[in-house]
Amino acid sequence: MTLHSTPRWTLVVALLALQACAPQPQPLPPELPPGHTYTEEELPVVQNARVEIIDLQEIPEPEAKRVRVAGTLINFGKAATTRVSVKVRAVDANGGVVAMIYGEPSTQEIPPGGSATFSAWFDDLPQIRRYHVEAVVK
Repeated sequence: MTLHSTPRWTLVVALLALQACAPQPQPLPPELPPGHTYTEEELPVVQNARVEIIDLQEIPEPEAKRVRVAGTLINFGKAATTRVSVKVRAVDANGGVVAMIYGEPSTQEIPPGGSATFSAWFDDLPQIRRYHVEAVVK
């Protein structure tokens, strides 16, 4: 080897070392599968029964020593009821429940716009101040 070739080899080795240290280009991310197209689906309107109680009455029956709680159920909803029950609670002055009875409706199925009546009988107890009535539709 001569003196003239040593710097040249050093230069070649240095250039190769620099090239090896240079940042390599990043590979492209893998190609994603084609996207999914989402569309809005229109759902049918839910048709529910909506029963309300009107014409609620407390009718004393002194000879039987009981009170009849009666009223009318009206379906203001868009579907017929399939099962309906009426929960009637006798309540004292402090809001405590003295007795509870499920009143019998005249029919289990009430069409939209239709009605049914119900009645529930309670013993005529002096501690009863009022009645709380609730229609339960299933």
